[in-house]
Amino acid sequence: MQTGDVLHGFRITRIREIPQLDGRLVEMRHEDCGAELCWMDNGASNKLFSVAFKTIPRDDTGVFHILEHTVLCGSAKFPVKEPFVDLLKGSMQTFLNAMTYPDKTVYPISSRNKQDFLNLSEVYLDAVFAPRLKEDASIFMQEGWHMEFDDEGKPLFKGVVFNEMKGALSGVDEIIDVGMNKLLYPDSCYKYVSGGDPVAIPDLTYKQYCDTYDEFYHPSNARFYLDGDVPLDEILEMINSYISGTKPLDKLPELEMQKPVANSAVQHYEIGSEESPEKRTHFTMGKIIGSHQDKTRNMAADILASYLAGSNESPLKKAILEAGLGQDVITGMIDGIAQPWFMLSVRNLDEDKTDSLKKLISDTIADILKNGIDKMNIKAYINRMEFQTRMMYEPQGLTRCICALDSWLYGGDPLLYLVSDDNFAELRKMADGDGFEKLLEEIFSDENMCTLVSIPDKELGKQQADAENAELKKRCEEMSDSDREALDKANEKLLLWQSTPDSPESKATLPMLSLDEISPLPEKTETFVSEENGIEVVRYNVPSHGITHFNLYFTISDLKLEELSKASLLSELLGSMPTKKHSVTELEQLIKYYIGSLNFSIKIYNEYGDRKRCMPKLCVSCSALDSNIEKAVEIINEILTETDLSNKEMVKNILLQTEENNRQDSIMNGHRLGMKETLSHYSAAAAANEAVEGASFMRMVHLLVQGFDKEADGFIALLDSILKKSVTMSRLTITVTSDKENDLMKYISFEKGSEISPFAEYVSAVPEKLGIAIPAPVSYAVQAWHVPERTGSLETTAKIMSLDYLWSNVRVQGGAYGSGLMALLNGDITCYSYRDPSPERSLSIYAKMGKAVEDWCNGEEALNNYIISTVAATEPLVSPKNVSLTEDVYFFGGVTYEDRVKRRRQILNTTKDELLALCSQLAELGEKGSVCIVSSADTLKNIDGIEIVSM
Repeated sequence: MQTGDVLHGFRITRIREIPQLDGRLVEMRHEDCGAELCWMDNGASNKLFSVAFKTIPRDDTGVFHILEHTVLCGSAKFPVKEPFVDLLKGSMQTFLNAMTYPDKTVYPISSRNKQDFLNLSEVYLDAVFAPRLKEDASIFMQEGWHMEFDDEGKPLFKGVVFNEMKGALSGVDEIIDVGMNKLLYPDSCYKYVSGGDPVAIPDLTYKQYCDTYDEFYHPSNARFYLDGDVPLDEILEMINSYISGTKPLDKLPELEMQKPVANSAVQHYEIGSEESPEKRTHFTMGKIIGSHQDKTRNMAADILASYLAGSNESPLKKAILEAGLGQDVITGMIDGIAQPWFMLSVRNLDEDKTDSLKKLISDTIADILKNGIDKMNIKAYINRMEFQTRMMYEPQGLTRCICALDSWLYGGDPLLYLVSDDNFAELRKMADGDGFEKLLEEIFSDENMCTLVSIPDKELGKQQADAENAELKKRCEEMSDSDREALDKANEKLLLWQSTPDSPESKATLPMLSLDEISPLPEKTETFVSEENGIEVVRYNVPSHGITHFNLYFTISDLKLEELSKASLLSELLGSMPTKKHSVTELEQLIKYYIGSLNFSIKIYNEYGDRKRCMPKLCVSCSALDSNIEKAVEIINEILTETDLSNKEMVKNILLQTEENNRQDSIMNGHRLGMKETLSHYSAAAAANEAVEGASFMRMVHLLVQGFDKEADGFIALLDSILKKSVTMSRLTITVTSDKENDLMKYISFEKGSEISPFAEYVSAVPEKLGIAIPAPVSYAVQAWHVPERTGSLETTAKIMSLDYLWSNVRVQGGAYGSGLMALLNGDITCYSYRDPSPERSLSIYAKMGKAVEDWCNGEEALNNYIISTVAATEPLVSPKNVSLTEDVYFFGGVTYEDRVKRRRQILNTTKDELLALCSQLAELGEKGSVCIVSSADTLKNIDGIEIVSM
């Protein structure tokens, strides 16, 4: 292979060896249409195919988001309604999705299996270049939007994307992002909501949608990316079969570059009717600072963002917190677009304090420039960024694809964001000189600065609902009799289309793996367990490229449930408070110099099959270069044994920030919150998890903040006591992931302490029928139950219900953005919906699960595809850093490799009779299962039998 060669219609234009990525980058251009292709030839076993289109919004209707969904709803060669879902059923995919960005839409797949890779690639190619979306408006109506009437004749808008974006734009951070984009980019496509604004989505017509597809989904507007050990001849021949003979577009879509401007605005965001608006205003400022080509400059700006507000002791954030002009400060670069921008956002201040805040920011920046930036601290941030850049997470191929597009999409070098050695050398040169000071001065100059004030509003939710109802009423009044008849017919056709199964002939067109291609043995991580000085050490022998990842686990089984909730705050406090030897600034500098990643958390484990007991652990997770292990352990030892929690103001600031994060998380991820609440009734481990991460934890934080002056001394004393008695050698277990035998034990030294049982028993006090009120126009409906014994057939059943029954009834017909059934290791099962317009309806769907399994088993569809996808879910791609996430669960749970082989055998041998045997237990989910609905207060008050709490 050499430059100039033509392979299946693609001419090789450049080949470059990339030693940093253990491979070479091969660039090609198609001879007919001019489509570009990059292949990262690195021999990686995970093979990735992606096709991306430059998609430039011209309004807020979210047309490209809707196209992203609908392109994958059947194609010429594969005429099934949901090939995306069918592929999830019958492949060993390691990634399968589609993503809409502000200026591009990306369709990536990956698999470690060659035939699976080719199967998935072919279906995606047919989807993007030969979709059925122009043949049937039902696809557009289901995924985008449509208008229908409920049982009482009331009109409403429905659609998957419509409801998704209602939920996506409920969080204040997302609302701020939308507002800032409108200020920064008044003449650019970036001013539009690429995902779609729910107010504007119903303005999109079917014709506009089809015309947009024709304009943008053209081969000459496509960029293909391949990564790993791909079968090159076969994949190039396949791509060529779809684009050969296509003439290039006379004019490709181009982005209009925005001339930086100064703008300001005030906007409102929704809070609950019972929430106080006091200290809930957000102030945001930002400016465009360059283009995608200015990589080093953009990286430097990101480093400055961390320097200014990366922690509560960072100079700008500290000044704002101490002045009482905000409870948190978020800074960073918004990149991955043609013109990245610098953002600074201050959370939770009084509306009348914004002018004082602006002056304080200006004065603080001036003071930093006068006294000089702390160069050692800047270099520590550079070290941390370099470490994170090198420690790529799975799927690495997808990360490389997106990095390539960050320049390639705009006509730049696809290699620009793939390697960074020269950039880090330039950053260190800037740090030695005055480069960072000059950039800081430029960023915070008044020129072209945009500011946005976001004010809390208790009435906004009602106003938005009233406006939507008024629009619906207006459309109804403007309808003629023939218009109404046409709408009713379209909705009837939609319902018929949704409820009619694909024919066996259509399903047979999809290429699928066969069961005999699936290994009967699960992947095995080479594991060594030893006892060193009375401490159990577990080593996972995994290639880690000069980095050691390790966890220190300390038993905290002597804590009561409410103490466990408070102990969870150690994850926020440790490393963010001073020690006896170092200030917070000094400590953070040490961490960034010597440690790539450091996290503190409470983790809950349980022995397999044990519902009554669990093993709560204080966990320290660390990743560091092999050469820095001794120093990393020294820093961790200091944090665990010498942290000073006595500064109450510092503690309170962290609690306030945690409270706000909890509030936003409950809005954006209510299904996860609901799972914790419902599952907490069925095992000690789940009760403990709810206490450290669920509504009990959130409520505890809120009450602690409210009564901090009274509660602070007792709270701090409790945490000091927990650390003193728990961080001992007698309570310690260590797990290590590395391909080198680093002797951690010779660096670790804590007090001996006294041994205690690793087990604790907990019982949840969470109401079994719970409603959690959030200020959002969408809902999350969750229900959970447990089965006496978990088997491989239960996992397969969960996969069938998720991809068939729930997908069809909750997502397709109900309009929720997502839904599924999860089966956990201990036999707990939980049903959930995500961004759901009809939570009560979803609960009624869950109640019929047993009958749904029975009906499915009485049908003709085979189990094989579901078995394959169930196996695939047990073996996700895992980066070296995350190996222990799974392996430690097996270790503490007493799950042996032989147990995992048995589990694999059970999955592979699943029969319909085994599924039928689970029907009665699944029926109990609806009859007896615990319930949690996370929704607006107005929705919850109309649901009988639930106890409502506000977050």
